[in-house]
Amino acid sequence: MKETLPPFIKGMDLCERFYNEAVRPLLDDQFRELRHSAARIGRGSDVLGFDTEQSRDHDWGPKVMIFVDEEEFDGVHKAISELMGDKLPFAIAGYPTHFADPHVSGGVL
Repeated sequence: MKETLPPFIKGMDLCERFYNEAVRPLLDDQFRELRHSAARIGRGSDVLGFDTEQSRDHDWGPKVMIFVDEEEFDGVHKAISELMGDKLPFAIAGYPTHFADPHVSGGVL
């Protein structure tokens, strides 16, 4: 039986939607005073805007990096990781949000 995938969305559009609909509301709720920024940076056709439907078969999906002030990092990074692991929806636009990433320490998100 062939797996049916959701309609293709450009990776950067999916990542923006992931941040706006899932990640930012959690941060705003639980870390209201935390100043942060977010981005999708790194390697990959999705980062460069060259992704196609074929890109979905390797290292593609809703991702975001959260940046906080260095002085605040030690006090929040574990709590943010746990929050995201516990409270993120399991999918955005039909694409899973929970997956192991060998490039992320701990491979949680």
